[in-house]
Amino acid sequence: MANDSDDYHLSRHHAASARLNLQHYLWLTTFSNHLLSPKIPVDDEQLKVADIATGTGIWLLDFARQHPRAAQLDGFDISLDQVPSTAWLPSNVSFHQYNVHEQPPNDLLERYDIIHVRHLNLIIKNDDPTAVLGHLLAMLRNTQGPVPLNESVANPGIWWASEPGGYLQWGEFDLRGFQIAKANQDTSTTHLEELRRKCQRFNTGGTASWPDRLGDVLIEAGLQDVAFEGKWLDHAYLGYHMNCTFLVFEELVERTANSGKATSEENAELWAELAKAAAETQEGATWNFRNIIAVGRKPA
Repeated sequence: MANDSDDYHLSRHHAASARLNLQHYLWLTTFSNHLLSPKIPVDDEQLKVADIATGTGIWLLDFARQHPRAAQLDGFDISLDQVPSTAWLPSNVSFHQYNVHEQPPNDLLERYDIIHVRHLNLIIKNDDPTAVLGHLLAMLRNTQGPVPLNESVANPGIWWASEPGGYLQWGEFDLRGFQIAKANQDTSTTHLEELRRKCQRFNTGGTASWPDRLGDVLIEAGLQDVAFEGKWLDHAYLGYHMNCTFLVFEELVERTANSGKATSEENAELWAELAKAAAETQEGATWNFRNIIAVGRKPA
């Protein structure tokens, strides 16, 4: 479960794990069910992939099912309370504890061909992801080479070059780019708007500006072939996304109550507001925000 020794503001019980797994599959609906951007090649049998902030490990296990010949698939999180039993894992999948705010240990430096990371909005400090990005890039392999530019050339010593290093894919919710969507203009949104205001008491990343400029952050860090994509949620799935959001706030309120950071009256007020906002969603009103993916390659 969540504890005060790390920066995670949500729960790690079974219901929270189920919520993360649902959130994962809803995320995929926004990006044509791609676990990785098509810009990232994944046809190497010696592929080494790391999933940072792995949570339940659902992304990594789905990737393992799609790429069973990958050499090494490692998931990292500050807590492993939500990952499956080791006995149930494919032979090329393993999970390890790691705090992304810390320098990676030496045995992880320049190790991975691909690093996938998602949903760090709640733990990025001071609206600045560059320190965490530096730790991720340290784990990506450096230049691959030399490789032949043209195998038919008589003198390969002249026509060989080095390729850039590994790929990073970072996905986030852009909670600052927020809208309220309504199935019809007569639908009330009073309590959804009030919930938005009340949620500012929590550190939910709702005022963070860095997700919207994540592509620029990768470019400034020197990555090559950077691609940035932001998509609003599909209206057909908005209600499902909002259900996940309600579960997030239930976890936040639950933790606040357990920590004594709010009075019983304040928590009762939040629970009541959640119920009223959920009723508005049932009538066809919901939040909408962008899902963002930024991809880049470590330079040669």
